Amino acid sequence: MKTPEEEVQSGLYTTRYERKLHNEAKMGVPFETLIPFAIMLTMFGITGAGLSKVRAMQNGGKRGRHSVDQWDSLERMAWMTEIRNGMLTDILIVMDRDRRLTGFLRGQTGSAIAPPGFELNNPWRLEKRFR
Repeated sequence: MKTPEEEVQSGLYTTRYERKLHNEAKMGVPFETLIPFAIMLTMFGITGAGLSKVRAMQNGGKRGRHSVDQWDSLERMAWMTEIRNGMLTDILIVMDRDRRLTGFLRGQTGSAIAPPGFELNNPWRLEKRFR
């Protein structure tokens, strides 16, 4: 290594101040300041993945639906509600039919024959007949 006098003579440094700046510029970024940001980013990722997994589990292992079109929802029957298993739910005709067939709101079946008891499984509640 060269002595400070040789460095000045070789033209590497012109002043003592520039040599001091050159030595200080080698210091790295203190990583301690980035730890909270890394923790927050990690927690957002874990939370998002967890919520996505829970929604997929509720949909029978499929991803959540976005922009349900009119055919799938096929009117909400004027927001008619009923109590099912102690929960208040909206009746969606086509998707509700899928739920009654398969047990999941997004479930679909390719069977041409309805399961036993499905012929009497009507989501519309009708008045009793007069005799």
